[in-house]
Amino acid sequence: MEGRADPARAPGQPVARTPAPIRAPARPGGFEGGSGIRSGTATVSAADTGLGTLGTYNDGYGAFLTSEPAFGVDPNNSTHLVAADAGSNQMKVSTTSGTSWTADANLTNRVTDFGRYNFKVDSLVGSQAHAVAFDPANGNRILVGTEAAGIIASVDGGATWQRMLGSKSVSAVTSFFFDEVNKAIFVSSYGRGLWKLDMTRRAATLDYTGDTHDDFNDSATLSAHLYDSANGPSSPIDHVTVNFTLGSQSCSGQTDNNGNVSCVIPTLTQNAGPYTVTASYAGDAQWLPQTTSTPFTIDREDTALTYTGATTQDYHDPATMSAHLFDPTDNVGIAGKTLTFTLGVGDTCSAGPTDSSGNASCTIVPTQQAGNYPVVVNFAGDGNNQPASTTFFPFVITEEETTTTYTGDTLIANARMAHLAGVLKEDGIVPIPGRPLVFTLGTGITAQTCTGITDATGTAGCDILVNQPLGPGTVRVDFDPLDVDEFYLPSSDTRTTLVFGFPDRGAFVIGDQDVALNATVEFWGSDWAKVNHLSGGAAPDAFKGFASNANTNPPVCGVLWTARPGNSGNPPDTVPSYMGIYVSSSITKTGATTTGDVFEIVVVKTDPGYAGNPGHHGTGTLVASPSMPTQPAVFCHA
Repeated sequence: MEGRADPARAPGQPVARTPAPIRAPARPGGFEGGSGIRSGTATVSAADTGLGTLGTYNDGYGAFLTSEPAFGVDPNNSTHLVAADAGSNQMKVSTTSGTSWTADANLTNRVTDFGRYNFKVDSLVGSQAHAVAFDPANGNRILVGTEAAGIIASVDGGATWQRMLGSKSVSAVTSFFFDEVNKAIFVSSYGRGLWKLDMTRRAATLDYTGDTHDDFNDSATLSAHLYDSANGPSSPIDHVTVNFTLGSQSCSGQTDNNGNVSCVIPTLTQNAGPYTVTASYAGDAQWLPQTTSTPFTIDREDTALTYTGATTQDYHDPATMSAHLFDPTDNVGIAGKTLTFTLGVGDTCSAGPTDSSGNASCTIVPTQQAGNYPVVVNFAGDGNNQPASTTFFPFVITEEETTTTYTGDTLIANARMAHLAGVLKEDGIVPIPGRPLVFTLGTGITAQTCTGITDATGTAGCDILVNQPLGPGTVRVDFDPLDVDEFYLPSSDTRTTLVFGFPDRGAFVIGDQDVALNATVEFWGSDWAKVNHLSGGAAPDAFKGFASNANTNPPVCGVLWTARPGNSGNPPDTVPSYMGIYVSSSITKTGATTTGDVFEIVVVKTDPGYAGNPGHHGTGTLVASPSMPTQPAVFCHA
């Protein structure tokens, strides 16, 4: 610490800190109230650990200049000290008899008037803090006199500090005197006379000036104005703490130079409804505590919706509906809520709860015909959130894709009934019932049509009496060929047909061992029994290939036929260009009657040269089925 020079110490050498025993002077007759103690040993030790340089202020001028240390000790509690540290420019406090010191930021700010004055004024004046005094009757009352910042006081042992109102008029404070009898405090000043200090705490006024309503889940700004009641708003109470309480939430702030204070509750988490906001000032050495309350309403949160889902989908296919629920004030998503989507009329789904970003989705399968429709998204609201709704338009429902597959006859006997059939499905998977399929056999002026209605499996069919040119042709099945269905797209399927005929009477026969794709067969001739081979044994020589008593209307497999020998059965004069022929596995003769079985019926493309005389052989090629090109054209099989 700074002080008088020590002649035993070299310049710059620190003061010795080694404790030294001192002989205390004896007091005649001993200590009053003592117990015979005549003398003792005192120990001197450092009391400035953590204190840089003890601040001083200069009193007098020129040759009469003296330096007074700026520190004070509670006379009733010597562990409590307050001092000015000129080394760190801070006011410091010790509660350990000076063995450790702690900076008091609040007191430092008051001494410098929050930076308006230097902690060290200049070399002439010295420290801004001049005098520190504890009230001998109440150690919680502490006064700090300054050069220009007035008188700083505490009534709670230094927990809070406040400049005494009007005390800036007293500059260059030099000392305090506590008159415990008259309950007065006197203040001396350098060149400014003697002052009497009234420590009666004054009334303060606290006006609430902040929000009185905010939305749930939004922030709330709470504010107030604190000032001296007698002098009014022109005398603000600055740099003190005001606490705000709103329901179960709170915040605090420090008044500014004008006595205004505010703080923010970042998120109102309490349920919507009426509340009270309370502002409280604890008071200090100068002013009494003050509290004020104001009604506050937490309103239901404003909400908004944005549709973010699909904008088009086929009829009967799933569409993802999604939306974003948010607070329109700050665009923050609202989590944990249920949203309802309505597409057009009757197609609805519910989604939720919304995720942490306020998003939710669900699936609607459109059941309305193709067209433009609105999507309406609704949030019903709840105790803390306003309802919200939004409409997106247009959502386009398109016609569903379909597949139509022909499944009916392709090897068709002319002048007989043919069964035309097909299957209609959504995307080739789901059957579509109740829709018409139009079948067209052949093309051009000879085309024949019929219509069937699909059943629960999507299958439709119809029968038609065939009247077509013989040979290869086509059959076509169409769904919605005129595109009038408002739910499904048109589709079709075309297959190749082979139309054949039977002779105008009876039927020709070949052996079952001669059936092979593209094979040349003989169905009529004098040597028929030699060139045809049957699994049931050789045919009688008398059979020339014509089953005169065969019934081909309708043509049926698994029956028997009979014939008269040779050409006595009256074979036809001509044969069809594509002809249905019986395949027999066994032919026998009893008397004049020949009998054979109809193992199957195949189609043969006949060659020129046929005549009703067995000497004019009837031959042809066993042709392939259009639907099974690697197999013989088998019309039926036993």
